[in-house]
Amino acid sequence: MASGDKKLVKSKSGLRMVTVRDEFRSPFIINEPQWIDDKECSNCISCKVAFDFFQRRHHCRRCGKCFCRACCSEKVLLPRMCFVDPVLHCSACSSITKKENEFFDNQIKTLLQGAQLKINSSSFDGEQSGNVSTSVLCKLSSDQRNLLFELLEPNPFLSLEPIDIKKVKATKFVTSPNMFTGTMSITGVELQFVDSLLQTQTIHLSLTEKGNQDKALAWLNALQKAFRLVNLDAKDLSFSVLE
Repeated sequence: MASGDKKLVKSKSGLRMVTVRDEFRSPFIINEPQWIDDKECSNCISCKVAFDFFQRRHHCRRCGKCFCRACCSEKVLLPRMCFVDPVLHCSACSSITKKENEFFDNQIKTLLQGAQLKINSSSFDGEQSGNVSTSVLCKLSSDQRNLLFELLEPNPFLSLEPIDIKKVKATKFVTSPNMFTGTMSITGVELQFVDSLLQTQTIHLSLTEKGNQDKALAWLNALQKAFRLVNLDAKDLSFSVLE
Protein backbone atom coordinates (compact mmCIF):
# COMPACT_ATOMS: atom_id res chain seq x y z
CA MET A 1 0.00 0.00 0.00
CA ALA A 2 1.50 3.34 -1.07
CA SER A 3 1.90 6.07 1.54
CA GLY A 4 -0.21 8.45 -0.53
CA ASP A 5 -3.22 6.13 -0.87
CA LYS A 6 -6.48 7.81 0.08
CA LYS A 7 -10.01 6.75 0.82
CA LEU A 8 -13.41 8.44 0.85
CA VAL A 9 -15.09 8.42 4.26
CA LYS A 10 -18.49 9.71 5.29
CA SER A 11 -19.35 11.31 8.61
CA LYS A 12 -22.37 13.30 9.75
CA SER A 13 -20.46 16.43 8.73
CA GLY A 14 -19.93 15.33 5.12
CA LEU A 15 -17.65 13.41 2.75
CA ARG A 16 -13.88 13.52 3.39
CA MET A 17 -10.95 12.32 1.28
CA VAL A 18 -8.33 11.14 3.78
CA THR A 19 -5.11 9.11 3.76
CA VAL A 20 -5.60 5.41 4.43
CA ARG A 21 -3.07 5.54 7.29
CA ASP A 22 -2.93 8.49 9.70
CA GLU A 23 0.89 8.47 9.87
CA PHE A 24 1.01 9.46 6.20
CA ARG A 25 -1.32 12.44 6.40
CA SER A 26 -0.20 16.03 5.85
CA PRO A 27 0.87 17.91 9.01
CA PHE A 28 -1.48 20.71 7.94
CA ILE A 29 -4.54 18.47 8.40
CA ILE A 30 -6.55 18.63 11.63
CA ASN A 31 -9.07 16.17 13.05
CA GLU A 32 -12.80 16.55 12.60
CA PRO A 33 -14.31 17.78 15.89
CA GLN A 34 -16.81 15.84 17.96
CA TRP A 35 -20.20 17.51 17.87
CA ILE A 36 -21.62 18.88 21.11
CA ASP A 37 -24.59 16.73 22.03
CA ASP A 38 -27.96 18.38 21.37
CA LYS A 39 -28.96 17.70 24.98
CA GLU A 40 -26.06 19.83 26.20
CA CYS A 41 -26.95 22.95 24.23
CA SER A 42 -30.35 24.56 24.76
CA ASN A 43 -29.23 27.94 23.40
CA CYS A 44 -27.14 29.23 20.52
CA ILE A 45 -23.49 29.53 21.59
CA SER A 46 -23.26 32.94 19.92
CA CYS A 47 -26.50 34.91 20.23
CA LYS A 48 -28.03 32.82 23.09
CA VAL A 49 -31.40 32.39 21.35
CA ALA A 50 -33.28 29.38 22.74
CA PHE A 51 -33.72 26.34 20.53
CA ASP A 52 -37.20 24.95 19.93
CA PHE A 53 -39.21 23.22 17.20
CA PHE A 54 -38.86 26.22 14.88
CA GLN A 55 -35.41 27.42 15.98
CA ARG A 56 -33.29 24.41 15.09
CA ARG A 57 -29.70 23.57 16.08
CA HIS A 58 -26.92 23.78 13.51
CA HIS A 59 -23.45 22.39 14.19
CA CYS A 60 -20.36 24.16 12.87
CA ARG A 61 -18.28 21.53 11.07
CA ARG A 62 -15.04 23.11 12.23
CA CYS A 63 -15.63 23.59 15.98
CA GLY A 64 -18.57 21.21 16.52
CA LYS A 65 -20.55 23.73 18.60
CA CYS A 66 -24.29 24.46 18.36
CA PHE A 67 -25.62 27.62 16.74
CA CYS A 68 -28.86 28.99 15.38
CA ARG A 69 -29.25 29.32 11.61
CA ALA A 70 -28.46 33.05 11.68
CA CYS A 71 -25.13 32.44 13.41
CA CYS A 72 -24.15 29.36 11.39
CA SER A 73 -25.25 29.65 7.80
CA GLU A 74 -22.17 29.96 5.58
CA LYS A 75 -20.69 27.00 3.74
CA VAL A 76 -16.94 27.21 3.16
CA LEU A 77 -14.37 24.79 1.77
CA LEU A 78 -12.41 23.19 4.61
CA PRO A 79 -9.29 21.49 3.19
CA ARG A 80 -7.70 21.27 6.65
CA MET A 81 -10.26 18.55 7.45
CA CYS A 82 -10.22 17.08 3.93
CA PHE A 83 -13.89 17.75 3.21
CA VAL A 84 -14.79 17.25 -0.44
CA ASP A 85 -17.49 19.92 -0.53
CA PRO A 86 -18.02 23.24 1.31
CA VAL A 87 -19.36 22.65 4.83
CA LEU A 88 -21.32 24.69 7.37
CA HIS A 89 -19.34 27.19 9.48
CA CYS A 90 -20.17 29.53 12.32
CA SER A 91 -19.12 33.14 11.78
CA ALA A 92 -15.91 32.90 13.84
CA CYS A 93 -14.73 29.66 12.23
CA SER A 94 -15.62 30.93 8.77
CA SER A 95 -13.18 33.82 9.21
CA ILE A 96 -10.38 31.49 10.34
CA THR A 97 -10.96 28.99 7.54
CA LYS A 98 -10.96 31.67 4.85
CA LYS A 99 -7.58 32.94 6.06
CA GLU A 100 -6.19 29.41 6.06
CA ASN A 101 -7.61 28.67 2.62
CA GLU A 102 -5.43 31.45 1.19
CA PHE A 103 -2.49 29.32 2.36
CA PHE A 104 -3.88 26.18 0.72
CA ASP A 105 -4.73 28.05 -2.49
CA ASN A 106 -1.43 29.93 -2.86
CA GLN A 107 1.37 29.24 -0.37
CA ILE A 108 1.19 25.45 -0.74
CA LYS A 109 1.78 25.84 -4.49
CA THR A 110 4.76 28.10 -3.81
CA LEU A 111 6.28 25.56 -1.41
CA LEU A 112 5.72 22.67 -3.83
CA GLN A 113 7.38 24.57 -6.70
CA GLY A 114 10.44 25.29 -4.58
CA ALA A 115 13.11 27.98 -4.67
CA GLN A 116 16.87 28.30 -4.78
CA LEU A 117 18.46 29.17 -1.43
CA LYS A 118 21.81 28.94 0.31
CA ILE A 119 21.96 26.26 2.98
CA ASN A 120 24.34 26.00 5.92
CA SER A 121 24.28 22.87 8.05
CA SER A 122 25.66 22.33 11.56
CA SER A 123 24.89 20.52 14.79
CA PHE A 124 22.55 22.42 17.08
CA ASP A 125 25.05 22.51 19.98
CA GLY A 126 26.59 25.58 18.40
CA GLU A 127 29.77 24.00 17.13
CA GLN A 128 30.59 25.73 13.88
CA SER A 129 33.63 23.69 12.88
CA GLY A 130 33.09 21.84 9.65
CA ASN A 131 30.16 23.98 8.57
CA VAL A 132 29.48 23.74 4.87
CA SER A 133 27.19 25.80 2.71
CA THR A 134 25.99 25.52 -0.85
CA SER A 135 23.10 26.39 -3.14
CA VAL A 136 20.11 24.05 -3.08
CA LEU A 137 16.62 23.81 -4.48
CA CYS A 138 14.26 23.69 -1.48
CA LYS A 139 10.71 22.46 -1.85
CA LEU A 140 7.85 20.75 -0.08
CA SER A 141 7.25 17.09 -0.90
CA SER A 142 4.11 16.21 -2.86
CA ASP A 143 2.54 14.62 0.26
CA GLN A 144 3.30 17.85 2.20
CA ARG A 145 5.12 15.91 4.93
CA ASN A 146 8.77 16.72 4.22
CA LEU A 147 11.11 19.50 3.14
CA LEU A 148 13.31 18.29 0.28
CA PHE A 149 16.71 19.59 -0.77
CA GLU A 150 18.38 19.14 -4.15
CA LEU A 151 22.05 20.13 -4.45
CA LEU A 152 22.57 22.56 -7.32
CA GLU A 153 26.35 22.35 -7.20
CA PRO A 154 28.68 19.47 -6.27
CA ASN A 155 29.56 19.29 -2.57
CA PRO A 156 31.07 16.02 -1.30
CA PHE A 157 30.94 17.26 2.32
CA LEU A 158 27.22 17.91 2.45
CA SER A 159 24.55 15.22 2.60
CA LEU A 160 20.97 16.42 2.93
CA GLU A 161 18.15 14.13 3.97
CA PRO A 162 14.49 15.20 3.85
CA ILE A 163 13.24 16.98 6.97
CA ASP A 164 10.00 15.66 8.46
CA ILE A 165 7.93 18.77 9.22
CA LYS A 166 6.50 17.06 12.31
CA LYS A 167 10.05 16.65 13.65
CA VAL A 168 10.95 20.33 13.44
CA LYS A 169 11.42 21.43 17.06
CA ALA A 170 11.99 25.17 16.57
CA THR A 171 12.11 27.83 13.89
CA LYS A 172 13.75 31.24 13.82
CA PHE A 173 12.98 33.48 10.87
CA VAL A 174 15.38 36.29 9.96
CA THR A 175 14.00 39.57 8.63
CA SER A 176 15.75 42.46 6.88
CA PRO A 177 14.49 45.78 5.47
CA ASN A 178 13.58 45.70 1.80
CA MET A 179 15.59 48.42 0.03
CA PHE A 180 12.78 49.05 -2.46
CA THR A 181 9.67 49.05 -0.25
CA GLY A 182 11.17 49.87 3.15
CA THR A 183 9.19 47.04 4.72
CA MET A 184 10.67 44.05 6.54
CA SER A 185 11.10 40.89 4.47
CA ILE A 186 11.95 37.35 5.55
CA THR A 187 15.47 36.68 4.23
CA GLY A 188 16.35 33.47 6.04
CA VAL A 189 15.34 30.82 8.53
CA GLU A 190 17.00 28.54 11.07
CA LEU A 191 15.36 25.14 11.52
CA GLN A 192 16.07 22.89 14.49
CA PHE A 193 14.93 19.32 13.84
CA VAL A 194 15.42 15.68 14.76
CA ASP A 195 17.02 13.65 11.97
CA SER A 196 16.58 9.97 11.07
CA LEU A 197 19.25 9.00 13.63
CA LEU A 198 17.32 10.85 16.35
CA GLN A 199 20.03 13.52 16.54
CA THR A 200 19.13 17.19 16.89
CA GLN A 201 20.41 19.17 13.93
CA THR A 202 20.15 22.69 12.59
CA ILE A 203 20.14 24.08 9.09
CA HIS A 204 20.22 27.73 8.06
CA LEU A 205 18.48 28.74 4.85
CA SER A 206 19.10 32.18 3.40
CA LEU A 207 18.89 34.16 0.18
CA THR A 208 21.57 33.59 -2.40
CA GLU A 209 22.81 35.86 -5.15
CA LYS A 210 21.98 33.09 -7.59
CA GLY A 211 18.51 32.27 -8.81
CA ASN A 212 15.26 34.22 -8.58
CA GLN A 213 15.27 36.24 -5.35
CA ASP A 214 11.60 37.20 -5.59
CA LYS A 215 10.74 33.51 -5.80
CA ALA A 216 13.02 32.74 -2.84
CA LEU A 217 11.42 35.52 -0.75
CA ALA A 218 7.95 34.17 -1.56
CA TRP A 219 9.05 30.64 -0.62
CA LEU A 220 10.43 31.75 2.76
CA ASN A 221 7.27 33.72 3.47
CA ALA A 222 5.14 30.67 2.60
CA LEU A 223 7.33 28.50 4.85
CA GLN A 224 6.73 30.80 7.81
CA LYS A 225 2.97 30.56 7.25
CA ALA A 226 3.26 26.78 7.00
CA PHE A 227 4.93 26.55 10.41
CA ARG A 228 2.41 28.92 11.92
CA LEU A 229 -0.29 26.62 10.66
CA VAL A 230 1.21 23.64 12.47
CA ASN A 231 2.01 25.76 15.56
CA LEU A 232 5.77 25.40 15.32
CA ASP A 233 6.78 29.03 15.06
CA ALA A 234 7.77 29.96 18.61
CA LYS A 235 6.70 33.55 17.98
CA ASP A 236 3.14 32.61 17.11
CA LEU A 237 1.65 29.61 18.89
CA SER A 238 -1.83 31.13 18.97
CA PHE A 239 -4.09 28.65 17.20
CA SER A 240 -3.65 28.78 13.43
CA VAL A 241 -4.75 32.18 12.19
CA LEU A 242 -2.57 33.29 9.29
CA GLU A 243 -1.82 36.98 9.14
